[in-house]
Amino acid sequence: MSLPVLVVLVAFGIALSVAAVHFTGGTTTATLAGAAQALARLADDFPDERPGAVRLTADNHAAFLDLGPQ
Repeated sequence: MSLPVLVVLVAFGIALSVAAVHFTGGTTTATLAGAAQALARLADDFPDERPGAVRLTADNHAAFLDLGPQ
């Protein structure tokens, strides 16, 4: 197989993969419903952590959790 054909196939495969992720909702931004949801999402990944204060950003797209000394 010639190099130009291989380059086209690889580029098409990457573009198709990116399009599939985009059109199946992979590029949407999550929105947190509140502090309870932020704590629940942390508990799913880190069940041993016990955070203190929870601060949500104004647009509810991110949360800052205090993971100070336990």
